[in-house]
Amino acid sequence: MGRSPPAAVKRQLRREANYGCVICGKPLIQYHHIVPYSEEEHHDPDRMVALCYEHHAHAGPDAEALTPDVLYDAKEDPHNSKRVDYPFYFDPSRPEIGVGSNRFILDQRDHMDILSIAGDPVIQMGYDDGFLTFSTKMGRKSGRTCARVNENEWWALTNRVWDLTYKPDELKIWHEQYDIGLHITYDSDEDLVRIRGSFYNNGLHVEATENKLKLGSNIIKGSTITDTQVGIAFGASNS
Repeated sequence: MGRSPPAAVKRQLRREANYGCVICGKPLIQYHHIVPYSEEEHHDPDRMVALCYEHHAHAGPDAEALTPDVLYDAKEDPHNSKRVDYPFYFDPSRPEIGVGSNRFILDQRDHMDILSIAGDPVIQMGYDDGFLTFSTKMGRKSGRTCARVNENEWWALTNRVWDLTYKPDELKIWHEQYDIGLHITYDSDEDLVRIRGSFYNNGLHVEATENKLKLGSNIIKGSTITDTQVGIAFGASNS
């Protein structure tokens, strides 16, 4: 058995936490073994919980604040259960997503590879039980992937140097030293999820501003894409 929980267990933990950290509600989460994996190799969802990386770092057998009793209580009454509506962006039937001057319309039944490079999905968005989720992979100029999000599950080479800012209508993931990251906001006036960012993938610098999407030296000009599984596909697949 590997240390990473099976997909079905992750899904169960996300659902019971209402798709956020049970302590604070942040949508980028990790999976914590309340009964430590080092003591018993298990992926029992009844003895696991979804936490953001900050609270995950302060949970454990020697924790003074996030004791097992506190975590079990939060598991039964997660932060997001206290909210009337789901705060991670918005919930229309056909959300519009903006990357540069491009627009992507995503049906609730589907997911979309918003951007793929050489056949490798770089930004994906989709639905899990009606909740909007996203996935991405961010690399440094050297080509090494240093952070990724998989359906709101957060992983990074090191958490301490990343700035993760979360508000109900804004999520910012940034690494100041390498000047890479993503900034995702919801514009209620336009009913638009806007994605901006700067990072490397497959050797290309990906830069998305409010009005421009640039892949290397190529500018991808505005278009509206709907009813498809793939938005913008750039470069040939290696397969």
